[in-house]
Amino acid sequence: MSKRILSAALALALSLSLAVPAFAEEEGPFSDVPTTHWAIEAIRQAEEERIISGMGYDPEAGRSYFAPDDQLTAAQFATIVTKAFYWRTINDVKQEEGWSALYRKTAEQAGLMEGVGVEDWDAPMTRYQMAVMLYNIVVDKELALPDKAALEAVEITDWDQVPEEFQEAVSTAYAMGLLSGMEDGSFAGDQTLTRAQAAVVFAKLDKAMEVKEGPMEWALEKAERYDPACDPTSHSFTRYPGKLGTAYTTYQGGTSHGWMSGMGYVALDGTDIGIKSLLPEGYLYDSIYHFDPKDIQFDESGEKLSFITNVQELTDGPSIFNFGKNWGDTKIVLNMATGELESMEPVIPFDLTEWDEDFHAYSPLSDPAPVLSAVVKNELTSSGGHRPYAEEAEWPYTGMFVVMDQDGISIAHPTEMTSDLEFLDSDYGKAFSALRGLPVPVDGDTPERREQVGQYLQVEHNGQPVAGTFLADYADLDFTGLWYTEGKSYTVMHFTFDQPVELKEGDNLTMRLGLPQE
Repeated sequence: MSKRILSAALALALSLSLAVPAFAEEEGPFSDVPTTHWAIEAIRQAEEERIISGMGYDPEAGRSYFAPDDQLTAAQFATIVTKAFYWRTINDVKQEEGWSALYRKTAEQAGLMEGVGVEDWDAPMTRYQMAVMLYNIVVDKELALPDKAALEAVEITDWDQVPEEFQEAVSTAYAMGLLSGMEDGSFAGDQTLTRAQAAVVFAKLDKAMEVKEGPMEWALEKAERYDPACDPTSHSFTRYPGKLGTAYTTYQGGTSHGWMSGMGYVALDGTDIGIKSLLPEGYLYDSIYHFDPKDIQFDESGEKLSFITNVQELTDGPSIFNFGKNWGDTKIVLNMATGELESMEPVIPFDLTEWDEDFHAYSPLSDPAPVLSAVVKNELTSSGGHRPYAEEAEWPYTGMFVVMDQDGISIAHPTEMTSDLEFLDSDYGKAFSALRGLPVPVDGDTPERREQVGQYLQVEHNGQPVAGTFLADYADLDFTGLWYTEGKSYTVMHFTFDQPVELKEGDNLTMRLGLPQE
């Protein structure tokens, strides 16, 4: 059996490739913010950290525009500071009508609006109002306030025009370096706040928070930061402390393969290092999926970081056909003192170029909870996500079977398998057909889903199958064409044990794919 055919057969049968598509980097700066703009660095930081977004798309430039000189409303400034510094409490307020309701309420409950004098949230915000709000944040976050001498040393050319109720806020912000005023030395507090000015204020306050919390701690805080108002789904962040820094994993979007899933490392100086940037090129690395914390750890020296992920070789072919040998789950060891790869070895090596009747594909369960106790289990669920993948293949085989082994002994068969593999330009001899169907209930509410208990279940779009479920441990398929998966796809397999089996921590469970000899 050819490597390509077997690779397609394995993926189509088990659909267990766990990967998240790499997102393309955004194209440079905003079209209306040249690299010579006075606020370019602050605007770039605010955009990269998802604190301030662009105003729309510029079709001529081929990228978004920022509108740096546009006025900013009180609601917009409240959104900026709460997303940046109060994101943990955004979900604590009751949802109200309007896009900015959560941010406004969060700012009010944190005491940020005291003395600001905002009557209309959608009206342009003055620089005086911004200064008071900035002062309230400084007090609430317990940043070190300037002493009397520092306050008296502040020089503002229009100080005699600053109303008394704003003087403490303005002088404090100046003395702390959070505000610097206009080119002529004035504060111009009656002028409205612009988007560029707001970005600079954010960047300076962010730096002050870094000084207070420490570079590494503040970088970790920002790595964990997300916007609950935009993504109210589950979110988790786990730290793995080392000697020279801290590794972390983040899951966002309801499942561990959500859009923000990944692994990073923050050095003591606050540098956030993408783990994948330290790995050799020429391979596809999956993101981190439901791995037990014991699989992500530092050695006794605190300098060598190890973790397990799926690794697949890449070839020089077209992008959708350039996948080579799949190493399976691979243990990677990085020396964080030097930033070099120490080792990269498959956990259980296997070679897809060879085939035998008892081929074993190692696949640890992505959700280990059912096997971490000594309670007898009758059912078990395995689930995972797919990377984008496409392959031309011929698979004229029948008699395919999938079972679960425990120490080489078959103990379970799949009673249900669901996947959203998609097919293009396909020529079917047979779809999945159940030799031994099992009456597993299927949700029939979806109009495009039709139920055939014990046989093939599929979802159709414009008459074409786009997803399937088969309720059997045996299937026939005669297939020629192009099959592929897209990002955010999934596989769920429900296993029923042939007899009650005691599963305990450390048990070695494997999936076994069998195909007949040619």
